[in-house]
Amino acid sequence: MVIAGADFDKESGSRPRLSIPLAFTRPDTHPLVLDRLLSDQYGVTWMTWEPETLWATITKTFCLKTEISKHARSGIQAVKTVHANDQFYQSYQTTYVCTQALAGDPPDFEVLRPIPPGYIIHAVECAELLRGSVPYDSEVQRWMASCFLYFGLLFAPEPVEFIQDNIAQQEAVCGHCGNVEWADGLTECPSCGKEDKLLRRAKLYWQDVRTRWQIVRNMEPSQVTLREDRIGVQLARTLVAKQFARDRLEEMEQQLRDLGYDSR
Repeated sequence: MVIAGADFDKESGSRPRLSIPLAFTRPDTHPLVLDRLLSDQYGVTWMTWEPETLWATITKTFCLKTEISKHARSGIQAVKTVHANDQFYQSYQTTYVCTQALAGDPPDFEVLRPIPPGYIIHAVECAELLRGSVPYDSEVQRWMASCFLYFGLLFAPEPVEFIQDNIAQQEAVCGHCGNVEWADGLTECPSCGKEDKLLRRAKLYWQDVRTRWQIVRNMEPSQVTLREDRIGVQLARTLVAKQFARDRLEEMEQQLRDLGYDSR
């Protein structure tokens, strides 16, 4: 989580324009902004340097008066990992730490915790900007799906639609008592105990969420009216996740403009 530092203007509620030295010391600098600065200064060579060498070189080159923030360090390491090899796409442990760092949330390497869907959507978007379209290993897809399920999101919007099959859940309705449960693994009704043959499998309702999402996806969240049902709940969670990713990328674009760049 990014917290206000000494450069935060409490009266205006904003930070001053980003400068190159501040980019490495402020906790809210987007990792792709740092990637742009380093690549412009050192080409691709910096991606091969050991962290200690990189930190010392950055400090000297950009005449930093304070140390590089832990947010910048973790963000730089994350983009270097995405650039340098395919571990981000093949190992869920690597995806996990990079996803946190790209979101501006320095990872704790001692603790593995569920990652919010917004973080995952943002990380996939960042990886596409850095490397283009690269397929994700089934292990990574299952890990992403498990995070979506943990946070109660059963629909995978773009650009993570490739995990939808891993999070799709089918409902079973008991023909005896009418109880509704997730169908996966059921052999009898948990409510009345009737056997499996009385359980009617319902259609995958995330498809209804997708239909509704196509209508509201380009609307401002404040303009979306949601029904108070399970479809509405899924749409609300989807909007929150997508808004996080959108806010981070918009912040990145503004920071690039502050530094004199015209685009991503």
